[in-house]
Amino acid sequence: MKKQSALSKYKKELGTGHGANYKPYYTANHYNSMGTASIIVDWKHGRSIHCMSQAEAKFYYLMRWDDNVVDIREQYPLNRTVTKMIADILEISHPYPNTGYCMTTDFLVTEADGRYHAYAVKYSKKSIDAKEYRWLAIEAAYWKKLGIRFDLVYGEDISDKFVNNIRAVVEYYDSRNVVDLVTDIKHKIATKKYRFDMLNDVIRKDRLLKMYYEGAFNNEEC
Repeated sequence: MKKQSALSKYKKELGTGHGANYKPYYTANHYNSMGTASIIVDWKHGRSIHCMSQAEAKFYYLMRWDDNVVDIREQYPLNRTVTKMIADILEISHPYPNTGYCMTTDFLVTEADGRYHAYAVKYSKKSIDAKEYRWLAIEAAYWKKLGIRFDLVYGEDISDKFVNNIRAVVEYYDSRNVVDLVTDIKHKIATKKYRFDMLNDVIRKDRLLKMYYEGAFNNEEC
């Protein structure tokens, strides 16, 4: 697929909006040759979320599950003039010196109290090369200049069990997808009406039915 020019991205207002109306600056199709990019349909507002790696996808599920998070904007563009200035100060080559493209932050999260939190997501420390570390330095300086917290997250530190449990229940976040008792239980877990130890237990049909008939979900609405 042909990549969009920087001017085309500007005209299409990519990297603008909030919630269901947000348009990521880069999409999974932009990096379709990488093989690890994916598109997740957000279970709350229905927008397609563009993650450039499996580590990003894991992090998205984790953040979206957090009730303290009210909005997530992926592939968020950074002001090119500012990142070029920072690169010059740090004596680092800008990643897009001649193309007009903007640098991006993997995720810009809006928290319930209105504060922003920016995140870069990498698979592991070992997966970051010297060039990427230099670019991360620009990114970190950018958010520090704006007074916004910035953190580097490693996908290998995110529990696969936790993420798989989230994926198993949010498929039934919409009550219209409920077709039987098990999917109803998953719906209630997804909507936080039933409590379930997502980090340590495993979402399985037999496990859910056992808990249900033993009354484990009684009075568990929160």
